[in-house]
Amino acid sequence: MAHEFVMVLGLQRYSQDLFTAAEAEVRKEVPSFRLRVFEDRDIQQRPDEVEAAIARCSCFFSSLITLAESTEWLVPVVQRHDPPIVFSFEGVPEVMRLTKVGNYAMGGKGGGGGMPKPVQNVARLLVGNREEDAFYGYVKLQKITSKLVNFLPGKRLTDFRNWTNVTTYWNTRNVANTASMFKLILREYCNMPKLQVPPPVQVPDMGFAHPDAPKYFAKPDEYEKWERERRKRSNGGKKKAEPLGTVAVLSFRSHILGGTHYHNDVVRALEAANLRVLPIFVQGIEGHVVVREWLGRMHVDAVINTMGFPLVGGPAGSTKAGLTVAVARELLSKLDVPYIVSSPLFVQDEENWREHGVGPIQATMMYALPEMDGAIAPVVLGGMRGSEIGTVPDRLNRLGEQASGYVRLRKTPNRDKKVALVVYNYPPGQGNVATAALLDVPSSLIALLDRMRAAGYTVGDYPRDPVQFARCLEATLRADMPELPPGHPPLNLPTVNNEAFYRWIRPQDQERINSRWGAFPGDIAPAGRDRVRLGGMHLGNVYIGIQPMIGMPGDPMRLLFDRENTPHHQYALFYKYLSEEFGAHALVHVGMHGTSEWMPGVQLGMTEHCWPDVLLGTLPNFYVYPINNPAEANIAKRRGYATIVGHAIPPYGRAGLYKELQALKDLLDEQRSRGERGEVEPEPGEHPAMQAIQQKIELLNLDVELAQLPDEPFSAFVSRAYAYLRELENTLITDSLHVMGSAPPPDQQLTLIAEALKIPRDGNMGLGDLALTAVGNGPDSNGVVSSFGDYTGMLAAARRGDVHALTLRDRIEAGCHAFVRRAILDGENPDSAWRAIFGLTEVVPWSMALNPLAEHGRAMLAALRDNTQELDYLLHGLEGKYIPAAPGGDLIRDGMAVLPTGRNIHSLDPFRVPSDSAYERGVRIAESLIAAHVAENGEYPETIAQVLWGLDAIKTKGESIGIVLGLMGARPVKDGQGKIGRYSLIPLEELGRPRIDVLMTASGIFRDTFAGTIDILDRLVRETAVADEPEDQNFIRKHVNAMLAEGKTLEAATARIFTQAEGTYGTDVDEAIDGSAWEDRQELEELFIKRNAFAFGGEKAGGAQPEVLRSLLGTVGRVAQEIDSVEYGLTDMQHYYGYSGALKAAAERATGQQVPLNYVESYTAETKIQNLDQVLRVEYRTKLLNPKWYEGMLKHGHNGAAEIAHRFTYMLGWSATTEAVDNWVYDEAASTFVLDDAMRQRLEAANPEATRNAVGRLLEANTRGMWQTDDETLDRLRELYADLEDRLEGVV
Repeated sequence: MAHEFVMVLGLQRYSQDLFTAAEAEVRKEVPSFRLRVFEDRDIQQRPDEVEAAIARCSCFFSSLITLAESTEWLVPVVQRHDPPIVFSFEGVPEVMRLTKVGNYAMGGKGGGGGMPKPVQNVARLLVGNREEDAFYGYVKLQKITSKLVNFLPGKRLTDFRNWTNVTTYWNTRNVANTASMFKLILREYCNMPKLQVPPPVQVPDMGFAHPDAPKYFAKPDEYEKWERERRKRSNGGKKKAEPLGTVAVLSFRSHILGGTHYHNDVVRALEAANLRVLPIFVQGIEGHVVVREWLGRMHVDAVINTMGFPLVGGPAGSTKAGLTVAVARELLSKLDVPYIVSSPLFVQDEENWREHGVGPIQATMMYALPEMDGAIAPVVLGGMRGSEIGTVPDRLNRLGEQASGYVRLRKTPNRDKKVALVVYNYPPGQGNVATAALLDVPSSLIALLDRMRAAGYTVGDYPRDPVQFARCLEATLRADMPELPPGHPPLNLPTVNNEAFYRWIRPQDQERINSRWGAFPGDIAPAGRDRVRLGGMHLGNVYIGIQPMIGMPGDPMRLLFDRENTPHHQYALFYKYLSEEFGAHALVHVGMHGTSEWMPGVQLGMTEHCWPDVLLGTLPNFYVYPINNPAEANIAKRRGYATIVGHAIPPYGRAGLYKELQALKDLLDEQRSRGERGEVEPEPGEHPAMQAIQQKIELLNLDVELAQLPDEPFSAFVSRAYAYLRELENTLITDSLHVMGSAPPPDQQLTLIAEALKIPRDGNMGLGDLALTAVGNGPDSNGVVSSFGDYTGMLAAARRGDVHALTLRDRIEAGCHAFVRRAILDGENPDSAWRAIFGLTEVVPWSMALNPLAEHGRAMLAALRDNTQELDYLLHGLEGKYIPAAPGGDLIRDGMAVLPTGRNIHSLDPFRVPSDSAYERGVRIAESLIAAHVAENGEYPETIAQVLWGLDAIKTKGESIGIVLGLMGARPVKDGQGKIGRYSLIPLEELGRPRIDVLMTASGIFRDTFAGTIDILDRLVRETAVADEPEDQNFIRKHVNAMLAEGKTLEAATARIFTQAEGTYGTDVDEAIDGSAWEDRQELEELFIKRNAFAFGGEKAGGAQPEVLRSLLGTVGRVAQEIDSVEYGLTDMQHYYGYSGALKAAAERATGQQVPLNYVESYTAETKIQNLDQVLRVEYRTKLLNPKWYEGMLKHGHNGAAEIAHRFTYMLGWSATTEAVDNWVYDEAASTFVLDDAMRQRLEAANPEATRNAVGRLLEANTRGMWQTDDETLDRLRELYADLEDRLEGVV
């Protein structure tokens, strides 16, 4: 009779050889023994074979089953066939509960799901009070129990005893112990009582494993003693050069015991880099114990974790994602050395990685979870080769270079340390030298250089004026030696010759560059026939380099979005110069963002052929990034090996009203007062006030927004117009740029803090709802308050012009403002301030609700008052020390969670998105989108096109995904660890409406960050397509069936998530507009489809499906996208029209009719859904044309002028894709910034290239038919453009 054991393993393919060898050992004594080993992927690929094996087996094992699809299949199969013995290890709780050993069952029957109480009571004494040691304590308990239980009397413990002993063998897996484990089960449960079972070969839970050592060492002093003896033997009595420093390497004990070689390969590579190595193994859950109890006294200079996962708890710690990070950061901050996570891929084939990059499961293990602890420099060391974990020599060398680079920073005195500061000039020729989003780069450089000099760095002379600093940098880009302005340091312009090109760059990379750009030096920045120029300034041991442009003029972004492309000679040599000739110890990229990390290559897990690795892989890289953009920071972190230093965003303020807008509000206010006094409603057209208001509306080009409706009473019209003016006045804007290390006065943070406190947190009401309650309880409450429901309901009513809501909103906003000033800025008692503000006398425990808000607000103010940590942490990193991690996000939505600044920002665990609240908000938004469509069209939309960006998905915790689920009628399903493994359909009778089809246009960052989410969204689409539902109630099924009838496969017909090809980013539409490289709108539409026709999810694997995309576009009734924050509005960046604007254009072409485009604003306590035209008009009035905004920008000179000029490009972009920019906007922009001589001269003095760009965009808009103006204006613009061109070219 055969005795067949069956295993299903997740994340453990490397163990197959071990189990095969153990099977062979057992069969020497038990020839009938058979072992079948499956991987969890076999469940999907050959389920019948797996089920048949489980049905006939004598014993079933599962290990590390964590995926929802595997769990959902495996649990019912095991329950149905009920194998006699079941062992489940290290999986989700649903699978762990399958464990059944005789009368002991984790599911409850017989064993109650855990240790017997007598054992628990004894073992509990060993557990300390540290929460972070919970898993470690459990292992210690289990180890004691395995010894203790063998001495406890009673047959009722036999099965528990056997389970404990099997677990001991399992946790010390080598060939001998694994064979003994099988024998124990055969003896106890397969009627082989005479089978001899050796006791486990004991291995320390954690210790040291060096490839040259004769044994494992359980304690540091044992290893250090062996190490000293080894050094004496190898030196032969001669003194040998000291290692550069000491690095600790943490590896899985099970991998080492199982015979994998990568741990030894890592040790050898680091020793080859002249580093002393502490090669430590742990079970996975004790990494933090090693850091806490060993490494501090072993004087390490860096820690390398080859396991991934959280430091605290390892794989088990991921079940409490985010809960253990505070402990990890505290321990790592105390150790204060770089924390590097670098490993081979345990669940992905090497060839698959080389072709497609790191997959979603491995990405979560190696990137998302460790980054929460502050992990950096993630080098992928190799991947699976069959059942072996292989390493790649080049990647091992790269790890050695990264590790030694950080150690070298620790060992080199500041006076000798060389640092390269990299600034940008993209797009070139438009006044963008040393600019970055939200950051005043020249002022920040001056602040940084001041701090570096104070810290002992050798820093040369540099201009103190930011505008002059920018001019100096611009001058270094010229082909001829410019005349130096006063105060300019001597120019030492670096050039690089062909000898350096062939010496510094590998032959295979030389060939790639030359085949794309021609023979050296190419056509970009040549200096004669054998050299290229590099822009930048040497300031002592600091080099400020200007990142080269990335392509040819007119084709500016082709390089970034063509995976087979290459950097040109100058670009590649710029980065090689920094390491090879300048001798930089570190790079600092200053601001968001450069282009090097976006270069062609796989999207995640750089290989030696990926250009970000070629350019950035050799030096420690620090990247100054705004805290509100963790999505793009991830690209720098993961593709560019960067440590992020998060900087603050500029303070928020209210837009206010200006010029004639304020005059109109005054007129409306006066008319409202008349109504309140009971004056008679005037007849249409007969009252002077009506005429004055209408004239002012026409003068301000408000006649579209504020047209009086048919039969609308004048008083209602006045209220609605007044509400609109108040919306403009209260719109949040940022009107400045941040300077690193600086902070605005506390008064300027009042608006931000008030808005942040209106967000409900931790089960507490927000400030707005509390204020509404206070007014309702106040002495002059008129009973109207309760009719609005809550704060957001009141705001919505006020926007509609409800008279009572308008009055109430003004009072509540004033009250919230006063509370923040008195209780937070001035430190008054919160309860006293609140009662005084709202006139409250009754005995109500307001302090219970107010104190947490005041505490949060005061903490925010303290963090916002002092941004010196930005420079502190950057210099700390440059000393080779640890920069703590922190979540990136939105200041209003996240509050103190993202403060203080200066830390290494990260995103989130993608398997926990959307959060519960994000899903609920998303469903409400979905229903609002559907309701808006029904109201406008009288029928349901069949398809809504939703844009998915990584940025808003991270900042909102997945709200846009919640919108998709809401439209389709589905909800998340969580496993026992709280991870979202799938989405389930809500029954139609519960949903109460048809399922809406969703065309998802995703960004490349969303594709990379949320690959697992994309897979389960694709699964949802496939399940919905085959649901037994009528087509008129399931538009997904309807559209899929139509494509199947046309001959499409089910896989193609269910494609819904479209984005760019693997390893590429962006739609190309915004780049084409920026470079004026387009002819007509149809060309932009075709470009969008060509670039974004790659379908992802499940088996689709990024294949191009343009015909499916076109078919779906033909069904789109509405387009939607989220605006995720105050500082990134539609007019503040080009990506909105590059995605949703171009998507609208493509849908309109496919449908032949107008397709509405809605934007969702949910970054405050209120969620607003508005159409494109509404949002653009509000933004132009509150930002570009608002003196408060542009005067604030002009205070930043060079960078502020560039920001103003960018808006002219973005204005043209919206016209190009949607024709949504009114003519008056161009008129006002031209008269405000260009035709007004005094303003134009201010812009020219600050940034002449930016001024030329603004004038040029106006001329382009007219030439393309987007803006109509008179000949006199055009002649003046042409004259101004020619004059600027001549002066910039040196003709005048």
